[in-house]
Amino acid sequence: MLFILGGIYFGLTTPTEAAAIGASGAVAIGGLVLGKIRWSMIKESLASAVKVTVMILFIYEGAQVFSFALVHSDVSRSLVAAVTEMSLSPKLFLIFIVTLYLILGCFIDGISMMILTLPLLYPIITEMGLDPIWFGVTMTILIEVGQITPPMGVNLFTIHGIAGGTPIGEVVRACVPYWILLLMTVGLLILFPALATWLPKFMFV
Repeated sequence: MLFILGGIYFGLTTPTEAAAIGASGAVAIGGLVLGKIRWSMIKESLASAVKVTVMILFIYEGAQVFSFALVHSDVSRSLVAAVTEMSLSPKLFLIFIVTLYLILGCFIDGISMMILTLPLLYPIITEMGLDPIWFGVTMTILIEVGQITPPMGVNLFTIHGIAGGTPIGEVVRACVPYWILLLMTVGLLILFPALATWLPKFMFV
């Protein structure tokens, strides 16, 4: 934690470099200290990482084309104008965003959700005068909520896969308290946006 979080907060490493340090540390502790990591496990992990990375890269490239089309077809500008003309209050629009991420979280992973939705949502957020940092924090929590939303939350099946045969119903029931707590956190952030911005301002004054 000292090297990973400390490196990021003190500007010594990027988040990607910190992730590499964390992975290397996990391999060193698991292999050299505890003796529980074998070469076969490392090969399997690398193969799995390559598959996930390739999938995300294809989604990313598709999203880049999607964003390019949005910009050059004036869809983003038209959408911002349409939402502005509807005179939606920021809180009502945020309820729509919460619903959107809960639904999307049932089907796709967090990075893909951000890539697909930000080109459309960010211009509207800025047009409404909402704090981008606050929106980033809120969106991150919403993504995590969406991925444990029954019945098809992506992380529910991930937990089911590593839980050694635990029934999916039991996994869902165990996640419900966390789902409620995360939603309550989102509600507090909507009611009191300063909760998401006071810490960064305090740290970088």
